[in-house]
Amino acid sequence: MANFKGFSSESLTSSDFFQCRQQQGETLRENYQKFVQLKARAPNVLEDVAIEAVIKGLRIGAFAGHLAREKPLTIEQLYNEFEKILQI
Repeated sequence: MANFKGFSSESLTSSDFFQCRQQQGETLRENYQKFVQLKARAPNVLEDVAIEAVIKGLRIGAFAGHLAREKPLTIEQLYNEFEKILQI
């Protein structure tokens, strides 16, 4: 049990969010899940910073363009946009 590492309270910063990019071959759903987990580990990162980072981290496409034009104001709005497109 000494080697078990669950969610840690490591200090994450806004730069960690900007490094979270959608990789080639990574689905939008996978990227969304990665972002949700990152945000859960970094509740003190400002919402507008996290929103900007996730938009900039998406591969170029219709959804990224939509979010850039109609930027969500809250994390909840961002999650709702992802859920609409992913039909969760």
